[in-house]
Amino acid sequence: MTSFGIGGTTISGTSTTAFNNDARVNALSSTAKLILCLGGTNDWAQSIALGLETSTTLTEFYGGLNVLIEKLLIKYNTAGILTQFVFIGTTYGELITLGSFPNGYTNGVGLTTKDYADAIRKRCLFYGIPYVDSSNLGWNNINIRDYITDDGGLLHPNEFGGKRLASIVVGKLKAIEPLI
Repeated sequence: MTSFGIGGTTISGTSTTAFNNDARVNALSSTAKLILCLGGTNDWAQSIALGLETSTTLTEFYGGLNVLIEKLLIKYNTAGILTQFVFIGTTYGELITLGSFPNGYTNGVGLTTKDYADAIRKRCLFYGIPYVDSSNLGWNNINIRDYITDDGGLLHPNEFGGKRLASIVVGKLKAIEPLI
């Protein structure tokens, strides 16, 4: 297993670290059998607009997501191997120290992490890609510190939150195991 995650990056955007960037997609092994993609938290934290569901505008969340998915599908279809993609919905998080947020869970453009998770779910449904629903992880604005490390923001799962997320992801992988 190889991790290609880069902390602080977004699905959307035009930077060299954006998920949709050619260099990042090209760095993925052309023989990979399984690719897990968890993102959207930094898009939310940076108040990136969702845009239209069919957008390909990289500075919008849907646009960056659509471009990423299509690049992955093209890369692995061209490679001629059966690669399974699984996208994980953006997990609940809070940023209570940012002045541009009206509260800890609504960003500067009025969206929650759930809005970004819903966008990922919709595009996975459109493209026929398995989706791990992060809304059933059990953490929320009341118990978030039980699952998330308070490191100035409430975004990164602690050991207990990580195990909870892993159990949900493993459950999904077992459901599609014959394909991978």
